Amino acid sequence: MRKINKDLTDVPASLIVEDVSTTHKRRKELIAKGSYIDEPEFNSRYKYNDILIKLKSLYCNKCAYCEAKVEQGHVEHYRPKFSYYWLAYSWDNLLYSCPTCNQFKGSHFDISGTMPDPPTLTDDLSGINVWSSQKYDSQEKPKMLNPERDELDGVFIFDIQGHIQDNNNTRADYTIKTCHLDRDFLVDERRKIIDDFRKELSAELLNAKNKAEQKVIISSWVKMFLYKSEDEKNTYTAFRKAVVSWLDDLIKKI
Repeated sequence: MRKINKDLTDVPASLIVEDVSTTHKRRKELIAKGSYIDEPEFNSRYKYNDILIKLKSLYCNKCAYCEAKVEQGHVEHYRPKFSYYWLAYSWDNLLYSCPTCNQFKGSHFDISGTMPDPPTLTDDLSGINVWSSQKYDSQEKPKMLNPERDELDGVFIFDIQGHIQDNNNTRADYTIKTCHLDRDFLVDERRKIIDDFRKELSAELLNAKNKAEQKVIISSWVKMFLYKSEDEKNTYTAFRKAVVSWLDDLIKKI
């Protein structure tokens, strides 16, 4: 999980609050009913191409929670649409996730504060695209971390086997457990990054004629790893950045 810088002023056209907008009409219908309507004409409105294109680009086709590459990603509601039906089409409430994290998270959204009252049709809805982040966070104190809002440096720690833990951070612990971020598949994929580095570097070093050539090879591989750890298009960048601090020990053992 890594920090995402979403421009909340760059709202996809389909989500703009306008009376002529079909999505806004659906939004007002939800508010009038007082609950989410789980039918295609409502579910389709937060999956429009302009929304998907922006989210895919913003998240580099990776899951907001686990950082796995996603071929068929889900538009994920940070605040669940069945509890916060009026935010079903709010730009700051829409993330991009893999189907597995999306399924595990589901409607889980514990808070330490108090939930706001739903709006009515007489309320000013013009700013609803930023209500989730700018109006509700301070009141509700969500336990789930939000990659678009929270600073994530240091809240997670990894071990060399690919496991993830909270760093004495209760919100990180809640996020890991809710989305199952330490599930076997992710652990194996993260550990594979280290295993591949070891195997490929070891094979390359066999071609070295002397220690001087070994140093050149090692230096090149370290630079490559550092570059990949900073490239947001790569999977599991949070883990890769943790591995950087272990490179000296890894190389000594090769």
